Amino acid sequence: MVQPYGAQALRLSEEPRTVAEPVGTFLDRGLFTAAGAKTLLYATAADALDMQLRWFDGSGTAGAAVGVPGAYSVVSLSVHAMRAVVAASEFDRSARRTLWVMDFARGTRTRLTFGPGRHRTPIWSSDGKTVVYTTELSEGATIMRKRADGDEEPRFK
Repeated sequence: MVQPYGAQALRLSEEPRTVAEPVGTFLDRGLFTAAGAKTLLYATAADALDMQLRWFDGSGTAGAAVGVPGAYSVVSLSVHAMRAVVAASEFDRSARRTLWVMDFARGTRTRLTFGPGRHRTPIWSSDGKTVVYTTELSEGATIMRKRADGDEEPRFK
């Protein structure tokens, strides 16, 4: 749903309207992300293992599918909307989650995280060069940082 907000009047204007459906979900959250006021990327899903990312523009038009379908639990769009990080579940590996960078200009998906644990809640840096995320292991969670091009070992934040 979308509903215009008047910053000067500090209130909602117009009636809410549906902009995209069906939007995929994971547990208690919808799978969508935005960059600026006019770009939305969301996941559609026939089921939890087959989510497809789609563009939606500010004019109210659903756009093309992007990337490959997957078992996504989180999606985070970079500030310039040229890339996204997705957390994908690997059910053959004890429900491990790995992070992948989708580059829309190149049409590629590159694995960002490796190793044990669940890698989740990715957030882009303001310059789009770094991703901060959490890694959950049996002994607890750690906040990590890694360059989005994958060209370094992850570091503690």
